[in-house]
Amino acid sequence: ISLLYFFSNNISGWLGVEFELKNLSVLKQILIWVKNNPIPQIRKTSFRSSYESCLWLINNKSDNLKDYNIVIKPKTFNFLEQSEMKNVWEYNIGKKDTEHPTEKPLSLIERAIKIFSNKNDIVLDPFSGSGTTALACEKLERKWVGIEINEKYCEMAKKRIENYTKQVKLF
Repeated sequence: ISLLYFFSNNISGWLGVEFELKNLSVLKQILIWVKNNPIPQIRKTSFRSSYESCLWLINNKSDNLKDYNIVIKPKTFNFLEQSEMKNVWEYNIGKKDTEHPTEKPLSLIERAIKIFSNKNDIVLDPFSGSGTTALACEKLERKWVGIEINEKYCEMAKKRIENYTKQVKLF
């Protein structure tokens, strides 16, 4: 199983190490989402946040995770075009479909879902927020489970999914 975690850059390295130390998964690679149009630094006391880290962890129960001489392979990995298969993904921020403060671009999440799952697979999003992953799953014919503690965001996601699923599909 592949796990993708978008986290604050200051804890992403630590988190990958923790997963490995607890023998939960292996850090396969760090993916970087470059924000082509980062938010301005209002106070001008630090750098603009122009990227976000995403840990790609693999949990494969059949492999001995302590043996680093073996090649850990993900269960599903759909190689797209060469140009799309770099570990640095560039997307703009700003155009949001909801009021969620950390909404990810739909096209970024769709790309990840195409790579790490197949049609009819189940995708779990334990921090669903505004439902971007669920919407991408609907569009790409994946099943999904979303978990969100904030009722406002649950309602936001529900409306977003309903708006898409109610659309008439011509083909």
